[in-house]
Amino acid sequence: MSKYRFLATVALGCASVVGIGMRAAPSVESGPHDCITIDARAVTRTLSPSFYGVNYVGSWDAHEGSAAGARALAQTPIGLLRFPGGDPGDWYDWQDPYYKHWSTTTPLDVWRYARRLGATVLFQTNYQGHLPHPPHQPYGVNAPENAAAWVRYNRTHGIAAVMEVGNEEDITMHRVRDSSFQPYARLFTAQARAMHAADPRVRVFGPAATNEYSWRGLGALDMFLQATGNRTGSGQIDGVSLHFYAGSTWDDSKGVAQYWSSPNGPWAFIQKTIRAHDTRALPVLISEWNVGGGKAPGNLNPTLGHALVTADMVGAFAESGVMGQVYFDIHGSRTWGFLYGDGEGRRPDSAAPTYYALALWGHMGAYLLHVATSADPATVSAYATKRPSGAVQALVINKGDRARTLCIRFTHFDPYGRVLRVYDLRGRHGRVADLDAVYNGVTMPAPWRPLPGPRVVSRVAGHSITYTLTPYSAAVLDISAR
Repeated sequence: MSKYRFLATVALGCASVVGIGMRAAPSVESGPHDCITIDARAVTRTLSPSFYGVNYVGSWDAHEGSAAGARALAQTPIGLLRFPGGDPGDWYDWQDPYYKHWSTTTPLDVWRYARRLGATVLFQTNYQGHLPHPPHQPYGVNAPENAAAWVRYNRTHGIAAVMEVGNEEDITMHRVRDSSFQPYARLFTAQARAMHAADPRVRVFGPAATNEYSWRGLGALDMFLQATGNRTGSGQIDGVSLHFYAGSTWDDSKGVAQYWSSPNGPWAFIQKTIRAHDTRALPVLISEWNVGGGKAPGNLNPTLGHALVTADMVGAFAESGVMGQVYFDIHGSRTWGFLYGDGEGRRPDSAAPTYYALALWGHMGAYLLHVATSADPATVSAYATKRPSGAVQALVINKGDRARTLCIRFTHFDPYGRVLRVYDLRGRHGRVADLDAVYNGVTMPAPWRPLPGPRVVSRVAGHSITYTLTPYSAAVLDISAR
């Protein structure tokens, strides 16, 4: 097991914390300096527990719902499970969940699993059909009556679920404003109206659109909101759900978080389109996303680099204002998952580096703070939060191949005399392609066991903090309340 040393030194008016590289590697020299300023009073939003989500795939995953997986998820901030988790939604009937043994999971199973984590659920209704009528029922599996019956079932059993209609039904589109997508908007309206009649409090999201290429480039989001928004459509939509996939290598993934929030990026487009078709500030849920994952050989997903872009993307979603982001998915590290699955050369439920990136976010607070930085976001990203106690946290990410020295300053907050705890993540060999990560000084700790805690570096001796990030690494600096 590789070990790290941390030096806590006191400089004039400033606490300096320098991360030193692995003993087997050359020592890390201080690199370029960047200044980060955190305003402890400038709360930009509150992150609810359901902001952090993951897709719980109802088919083809033999380890979904495992006890080891539950213990792993419990050490992350995940507070929302989407089920059946993508494509299986169009091959699943909540009234006949064991049909042909495609799934072994009922909605009540998912709810009980979620409650073990302190989480809630999002259920996808069936849009395409594919299955026989529900047992002893005269209507189809994708009929509005079946969606309404599911909502009544949820209410009877105390299941507080958000509902979403279908999954990536825009995949049929081949040209701009392709009419093949229009039937989805009609059935969405019928299902949503039936679900609202069953329970006026239920929230129904759509269109669960495939990717930016279709919902932006081909006009799927504009078409959908024109039909379902309250300006020209039915008004049956309660929130917008979209999918976002980008990148497959380090080079085309490391800047995606910055693209998301850019003036002409996806988030600006989504907000503009909602305003054009609805008078309400409809919440936006990214109900599937992954940056750098996929089925292509050599994709970024099982690497340390993927952990860094994931941590960065969560921060971009938080700052932009999305209601929640639902990562895809749990198992299958060689494709999209943050835990290993069957046939991947490691014990199922073992962690990929991305798992530890999500664990880092679990050490952040609920109140997102404004951050100003002189750092180039292509190399260094920074996010900040605070807790009700007054403790302040900074998550800093170095996407470069050189160490970066950060001077972290504060307004309306003085770190002097407070305890600084550091949680950190880096590659075993200091490379972006590393498959093994070092989390809080321990190489690939088992996620089903308690994760290693932070190092208490020292009490802060100055009014700002200087911290050196090693190449390709991330860290949470947690400064205690008085």
